Amino acid sequence: MMRDAWGEPLASALIEAIPPMAPDDYATKHDIEHLGVQLRGEMSELRGEMSELRGELKGEMAALRGEFRASSRHTLVTIVAAAVSIWLTFYLPAVL
Repeated sequence: MMRDAWGEPLASALIEAIPPMAPDDYATKHDIEHLGVQLRGEMSELRGEMSELRGELKGEMAALRGEFRASSRHTLVTIVAAAVSIWLTFYLPAVL
């Protein structure tokens, strides 16, 4: 999917970016294929690391969401307690 979408064009662009060499310095087709295989391996490693980091980030985000929910509940309880306190302090004595 996405790997195919940018993996091959990236490898092709890197191969094309190699500066021209003297005729006796030209790499063989096998050398270029070997470099392509190495590049694909390194890209695969990077994808794996990105996947791990994405997993860690998702875990951190879930933890932050949990902390936010706990904080929101605490705030809601504080507001309700303040409302009850105000009601008990002012409204209830006025009615009785």
